[in-house]
Amino acid sequence: SFTLDFLLNKQTQESTTVNTEVIKMFSDHLGLFFIGDQESENVCFANSIEVRPEYRQSFRLIDLLDYIYAFAHSYVFKESQKIMLTSETDSFWKLVKIGSRLRKAQLPDI
Repeated sequence: SFTLDFLLNKQTQESTTVNTEVIKMFSDHLGLFFIGDQESENVCFANSIEVRPEYRQSFRLIDLLDYIYAFAHSYVFKESQKIMLTSETDSFWKLVKIGSRLRKAQLPDI
């Protein structure tokens, strides 16, 4: 587990990055590869977002953030103020889907 403060590295007033230790923790616990934004081209269909979650071999930063967003809305987080790691990819992808829906529901209509 980790706190939200541990998730972000504030470098300057204008720049904040995600702590690479958190990315590594998720990668290790899930057995999935992390694909950064610079690797947006799929070199293998197995890493495509069109593949069913249980067959995916990698995750992106937005997947991690959606997982955290969903978990931050949970009772467990409200009690502990910590984001818990899962080693079950099925649970991870379910929370990613929930977090994505929550995030999109919060976006203002343009």
